[in-house]
Amino acid sequence: MKSKPTTPQTIDDYMEGFSSELQERLQKIRTIMQKEMPKAEEAIKYQIPTFVLKGNVISFAAYKNHIGIYPVPKGDEVFWQEIAIYKSSKSTAKFPLDKPLPLSLIRKLINFRLKEHLAKNRGKTIAKTDFKTIDEYIQLFPKDVQVILQQIRQTIQKAAPKAEETIKYQLPTFTLEGNLVYFAAFKNHIGFYPMPSGITAFKKELSRYKGAKGSVQFPIDQPMPLTLISKIVKYRVKENMAKIAKKK
Repeated sequence: MKSKPTTPQTIDDYMEGFSSELQERLQKIRTIMQKEMPKAEEAIKYQIPTFVLKGNVISFAAYKNHIGIYPVPKGDEVFWQEIAIYKSSKSTAKFPLDKPLPLSLIRKLINFRLKEHLAKNRGKTIAKTDFKTIDEYIQLFPKDVQVILQQIRQTIQKAAPKAEETIKYQLPTFTLEGNLVYFAAFKNHIGFYPMPSGITAFKKELSRYKGAKGSVQFPIDQPMPLTLISKIVKYRVKENMAKIAKKK
């Protein structure tokens, strides 16, 4: 193994100190992190490669016999069964150099840490971010949440093809002769806001979900009721158009 730089300034500097075989392993981990956290920045913290997004998200490092990944603070607890076959300590997973890298597990650790990190900072982030488009809003979240948000967005687009997209109250909003519906992502659920009338009209269908006046919470770990969402949006379209017709 080559001599590692004592004070690396970049992840490239850090990796240059290792053998080509170990560099290849490190680059695989780095590439996964880049793909799963496209908005995160690379840095060197405590002399090891770290991905940062409004705070440290996850770090990794090479040692004599293993590669360490640091899914602080709870990633090791959540995936303890899968990590159990590897030597590990609190907030650290150690993957032996003489075995293939468990890339699927590493990807899970990265996504969990990103989701956990964003959930911790979400209120602060949204309050301080002046979103201009729904795309900008969606890009804040982990990829699995982005998929859900896009499904809801596309469902609304199909149900209300003439509606316009905008951001109101820092939330994705569809308008058609006035506000139509809003939606938003939270730690454990997707919030859907079809106004009080939309909730009342589908009270029976929505009874299985938590909600309040004008809103309903769809658990993020369950399939989104896209058919129901479509019906509610279509109802809201008819309601808004009827109000306009009365004014004429």
